[in-house]
Amino acid sequence: MVLSRGWSLFLVAVGVWTWAIWPRFAVAIWNDERAWSAGAVGEAARPASCGCTHC
Repeated sequence: MVLSRGWSLFLVAVGVWTWAIWPRFAVAIWNDERAWSAGAVGEAARPASCGCTHC
């Protein structure tokens, strides 16, 4: 596969953007009190918008 210089620069920019944004997003979730409201991961009540019938 051969990519043009424009597509190569675009993909590199997307990679840099990903490395800049996702760690900040993960830190925001980690520091959010709602993420740990039940005291254990996965133990919080399901939201009504979940749509699961087996929850």
